[in-house]
Amino acid sequence: MDLNFQYMLFMVMAPVSVVLTIISLYFVLRLTPSTETRMLAIMLGVVAAWTISDTLELVAQTETWSVFWAAVTLVHSSLVSPLWLIFSIRFTGLDKWFSRRRIAALFIIPVITIIMILTHPFQKYLWTSFEYVRIGYLLEANIGLGFWFWVHVTYSYILVLIGTGVLFRNYIRTFTFYRRQSTLMVLGALAPLVLNLIKLSKLFPGFTRDFTSVGFAVASIAFGVAVVRYRLFDLRPVARDAIINSMDDAAISINMRGQVVDINPAGQQLVNLTANEALGMQIESIFPEWTTWIEHVETSKGMRVEVTLEKGDLLFWFDMHYSQLIDERGQQSGYLIVLRDITDLKQAEDSLREYAEELEFKNRELDAYAHTVAHDLKNPLATILGASELLITAEEKDEFPPALVMSIEIIIRNTRRMNNIIDELLLLSKIRKQQEIKTAVLDMSQIVNVTLDRLKGLIDEFRPEVTTPPNWPEAVGYAPWVEEILANYVSNAIKYGGNPARVELGAEPVSDKGRSMVRFYVRDQGVGIDPKKQPNLFQLFTQLDHTRTQGHGLGLSIVKRIVTRLDGDVGVESQPGKGSTFWFTLPRA
Repeated sequence: MDLNFQYMLFMVMAPVSVVLTIISLYFVLRLTPSTETRMLAIMLGVVAAWTISDTLELVAQTETWSVFWAAVTLVHSSLVSPLWLIFSIRFTGLDKWFSRRRIAALFIIPVITIIMILTHPFQKYLWTSFEYVRIGYLLEANIGLGFWFWVHVTYSYILVLIGTGVLFRNYIRTFTFYRRQSTLMVLGALAPLVLNLIKLSKLFPGFTRDFTSVGFAVASIAFGVAVVRYRLFDLRPVARDAIINSMDDAAISINMRGQVVDINPAGQQLVNLTANEALGMQIESIFPEWTTWIEHVETSKGMRVEVTLEKGDLLFWFDMHYSQLIDERGQQSGYLIVLRDITDLKQAEDSLREYAEELEFKNRELDAYAHTVAHDLKNPLATILGASELLITAEEKDEFPPALVMSIEIIIRNTRRMNNIIDELLLLSKIRKQQEIKTAVLDMSQIVNVTLDRLKGLIDEFRPEVTTPPNWPEAVGYAPWVEEILANYVSNAIKYGGNPARVELGAEPVSDKGRSMVRFYVRDQGVGIDPKKQPNLFQLFTQLDHTRTQGHGLGLSIVKRIVTRLDGDVGVESQPGKGSTFWFTLPRA
């Protein structure tokens, strides 16, 4: 090869490479700062400096300056190889391979080399002689190389080869959709190796000029293009590839012709094919159900559907996510199919559904039985209560022994209590079964009057002072249920609100989580309720006062069920010795 031509070629390529490397550096520095971008920026800067010093060594007009720039060139070249390897490791996400100590160890030989360059007595281990040849206006030095120079070159080759191997490994293992981003990395990595091997191997006779610095500049430019065009670090292809390859879901990418272009390990296991066997196959050949699946996708007008897959005698369920793949030009290049095995979940849902249906059937049977028993009990209880009340009001009552009169009163009192228990059980069952109710604006005055009339026996027994407001705010609810709420609150206030009880009924507009509500309350002046017991008052079988009654504890739990069904809330405010206020809210009309 003509000597003048190769040196003139270098003098053209080197400045162009420097300019393009600096442009690449500029765009890299504009990216979001990260470990990868900083490492790439440092490497680009060193490569640009190497190419510049290599060029200045050639254009130096004196031997002294030529030696100086040769030393500077060797400094830069000794730093590039460890930077190259560190960048390759960072890019491919293999940081676990290197600790800070190992990274520092990479620079031991480069540092020794630089010390030798700067220390005159040791320079003889790097180069033994300089012979200069004029090639046009250029001054080329033929340098006699010492043993440490070959240590430096061998070490640099090892690092560069490892870094290139890491990049190539990543290229082979990368999910296809991101492979274009790695192609430039691999091509760039090969450039300095090829150019340096051409010189060392003397493959082309007469080729003497070392283009290695230009080769690294070409690699740097390729990295810059990858960064700018493919958004290398913005897309994080390595991280995404690691996620896709390590996830349990099967991931399969197909092109626009329906051919498999990539498949992750979970997908290979699902279809029982290796990646090489699956690549290029039509998706219908792998999944005979594919046409049905796509129809399901089009029918649902979504990209996520549940599909089934038969394997032998077994049926498997999958949650299929079907999404478009868009290339760097914004055009659709294929589809990504992600299949998540939900067979266990579907089986659990089926078991739960069967259990729920069985439970519902048993509940209906239990409700029917309870309803029948309750009605059958009410008839004899009504007979006992009627007969007992007839005895207690008979004209011959004064002739009865006092013990008999007391026994009759106990019978009447407990019969009424049993009757109330049955009524509450029937109401609880009715609330649970009644799925739809027609709510309307409530006539609270009428509901209160009906409630107080219903509690006439209790009022006659305890003789409380009951006060009500002249007007009530309008609220929406279901009158029969609201009557039950008031009956429960008022009866408790009469029984536990003092002796005699002072019971106040009232209502006020309130706001609850942005909703306009009416808060109804029943207030008494009784002994109050221990704060520790208040949170459990609206639970099943909780009694207001264990010392005064053998209560069954259904009333307040029924109140909570009713108010919840009416889209309201319940609560109590009480302090020992200062009475209690039970309240409930309903939507304001």
